[in-house]
Amino acid sequence: MLYRCADRTPFGRKWVREVPSAVAPDFDFEDARDGYREGVQSDHGARVVFLRENARAALETHPLLDRADAVLDAGFDAFVRLHWQDLAAGRAPRLEFLIPSRFEYLEFALSGVHDAVVDGAPARQFKLRLATWYGFAVPGIDLTYDQTGRLVEFDGVGNVRDAAGKNQNVRIVFPADAMRSDVPQSEIARAAAEPLASGCKP
Repeated sequence: MLYRCADRTPFGRKWVREVPSAVAPDFDFEDARDGYREGVQSDHGARVVFLRENARAALETHPLLDRADAVLDAGFDAFVRLHWQDLAAGRAPRLEFLIPSRFEYLEFALSGVHDAVVDGAPARQFKLRLATWYGFAVPGIDLTYDQTGRLVEFDGVGNVRDAAGKNQNVRIVFPADAMRSDVPQSEIARAAAEPLASGCKP
């Protein structure tokens, strides 16, 4: 995945590999504007979570603690599909979501399920919130899926940070006509090799 400026110049890149699973994948996110990097990597059966605050900082690593209900990065999408029937029945499954910048998991719950209509089509909406007594004070993430279980919209805190180093609230829309399952390896290689800009033009 490439993150682009308004003029389409890429400034960030993320790899997601479904190892060892789609719910808890390896991932590597880098923002070339300030050198921030975070992710999880598997190596000979062991897994580490890593973080670099900026281009001047050293890469810090810690062993990734094993959790039965661990969800990493984009793995929340696979978690939703795995628990689709539970959510439809009104049950609120809990998950341990990794926060790489803190090298720890926080417990979240998927709840607030309700049906909606998005762009004239039936949809199902959920909210991902901290499963603690103070969770009401922390903004949740709103997720919208179509009736087939395809993610349509993400609205909440994302990977991309602002100039002060704070994660920004983002709204990401995934149009059905933009979905592709036949991306050639050459196109992936070009995206992997494309240089990242150190800033976006105003």
